Amino acid sequence: MSKWLPAVAWTALAFVPALGQDDGSGYVTGLSLEELFDIEITIASKTQETTANAPSAATVITRDQIERMGVSNLQELLNFVPGFQSTRDIRNGQVAATQARGRSKADISNDVLVLIDGQRINTSHDGGANIFSRLMTLGNIKQVEVIRGPGSALYGSNAFLGVVNVVTDNGLNEARVRSGENNAREISAAYANQWGDSRFALFSGAFKDDGQDYALSDGQQTQDPREGFDIYAKFERKGLQINARYQERRFEDFFQFNNLGNGLNFDKTWQASINAILTAYRNDRFKLDVTASHIKHRWRAVAKFFDAGTPLPNLDDQTGAPTPEVLPLPKPWVFGPGFKNFDDKIGVEMNYTPNERHNLIAGVFYRDTENRTVDNLSNYQLFYSEPFTALPDPDQPTDELRSYTLANSTRAQQDRQVRGFYVQDKITFDESFTLFLGARYDSYSDIVGKDDTFNPRGGLIYNAPNNAVFKALYGSAFRAPSLSELHQESPVTEPNPLLKPEEVETFELVYIQNLSSGQFGVTAFYNYIDDVITFVPDSNKFGPKNLGNSKFAGLELELQLALGPHFFLRGSYTNIFDAEVDMSDSNDAFDPDDGDPTTFREYGAVSLNYQRSSFNANLSAIYRGTVKALPDQNAYFLTYGKIRYQASPSVAVDISAKNLFDEEYFTYGPTAPNSQVLNRGREASLGVTVKY
Repeated sequence: MSKWLPAVAWTALAFVPALGQDDGSGYVTGLSLEELFDIEITIASKTQETTANAPSAATVITRDQIERMGVSNLQELLNFVPGFQSTRDIRNGQVAATQARGRSKADISNDVLVLIDGQRINTSHDGGANIFSRLMTLGNIKQVEVIRGPGSALYGSNAFLGVVNVVTDNGLNEARVRSGENNAREISAAYANQWGDSRFALFSGAFKDDGQDYALSDGQQTQDPREGFDIYAKFERKGLQINARYQERRFEDFFQFNNLGNGLNFDKTWQASINAILTAYRNDRFKLDVTASHIKHRWRAVAKFFDAGTPLPNLDDQTGAPTPEVLPLPKPWVFGPGFKNFDDKIGVEMNYTPNERHNLIAGVFYRDTENRTVDNLSNYQLFYSEPFTALPDPDQPTDELRSYTLANSTRAQQDRQVRGFYVQDKITFDESFTLFLGARYDSYSDIVGKDDTFNPRGGLIYNAPNNAVFKALYGSAFRAPSLSELHQESPVTEPNPLLKPEEVETFELVYIQNLSSGQFGVTAFYNYIDDVITFVPDSNKFGPKNLGNSKFAGLELELQLALGPHFFLRGSYTNIFDAEVDMSDSNDAFDPDDGDPTTFREYGAVSLNYQRSSFNANLSAIYRGTVKALPDQNAYFLTYGKIRYQASPSVAVDISAKNLFDEEYFTYGPTAPNSQVLNRGREASLGVTVKY
């Protein structure tokens, strides 16, 4: 397949315009321009607003737009959102590190909050969502809503530089199969029905591939096989809605925690959640919702740290101190983390419209989260007084893993309670001016340095007579230290229970111009981040500290344009033109840098769609400029292509390719050869969708 399928795909993309007949069906987005730009989102204000009138720099990508592109998971899709970039990170296996507005938190990406149908999936263990949202399916998505900039005034911690809300579809009846290169196979099915006042939707999908083969610059070989399973269920009856979800992912070989270990490295995650929303009371002006949610995260991962035969010092049985005796490891030493994290939340939210001018939203909430277990997995006994030393255990088979809980990682230290409230007033002066004012207060039970935060926001929106929209926005946000940063010890890191939250202030100016054939937008932003949490060397370990501050300023452009009745162009461009990091408080323990050397300063995306009768062709590409951490890598385009043919009202076939031109590009990896890690090359596939 690898020899002929990409060529067929590209040839078809070039000649599809000649195949169809003009049916006069209108613009190619599946919606008229008016309908497209009137799509409402709730993520920005918890009220229904169009992206132009939302009190944030906002982007929405609909299911129809996703269907026409060649992307298959959330991380790929975020590359088409201004200000966002998602690139492979090797520290936690095959994680895509989501970066927002010029700042990278690597694989954890704990400064972006991810929601599914309004429920947070970031784990309090590390604060991020990336480990548990890898290759998140788009098979049952209604739309993806994104706000760029702070969201803590409504959503609390981790809504720092952006918020992503994945809205699932409760009306799908279809099945899909897909097969492609790397022995890739995928299957999914969705079912929805309604009985009187009750509505039920179910989606399930699974995928697996054998991974690509990589020849590294130092002569080593590796591969990156992966597999996953998803199930979503949604039930609605009158004022009650219940959403449930289960996701499982497994990755093997490749790089894990920066180390290569074929046949030894693995990374597996489980995530299960349920969220219930009950409308307890409702009339024309007042609505009261009660919510309750539960989510469980589980992660187990190990990597090869030492080869067989590596000499390591023995330890004294009584004192644990190193002895002159050196023992060679009989088998490779693998090591990694394992944890279970539980998060429960209850809340009450009021939406009240006292008159035509005001719309009030207020809520109170309580969250309880804890790490039930925090383990260090290894095939050797670990000694905590001297990290990186190991003693073979003759009674323990070295091909099995044992769990060891470090002395400072007790369960009592791994729980957290959060209480707070938020309020927002949408003030409509007239058809031209709207003012949003809001704030949120959070109180944390386990933060000693600063246990509470207050985050205000404000936004003035002006709808000009020439179909233009102007926004002046201000907001503050915070990222609470994670449980692992506060409490967890490992052989390479130590905790800091005195950490304070990171805080950011953001100023934004937004201009949106509605055109007769599309929409154009410009956003200028400035972020000032204080009490930056950075891991710095301390003795023979690394530990988190609040050090200095940083600022990032940039420009985001966004365009949607109909080129006649059949072509539709969508594009974005981001430029981070000012980035400074001040680590003056570090006493030279950490070298300051002019911005983040692992994040791109200039990047963008473009998608051109052609629709004619039963044929649809899409050519999309993401652009990446140069990055300091990889001085030998030039700017590049990564291209996606997809052709879809509607054979009948119920059957569609498609051919698609990721990295269509087999572009060779690298991810930064500090321990990889030349600090370069190859990414996947071309992946072509065939798919069939059947609606019922």
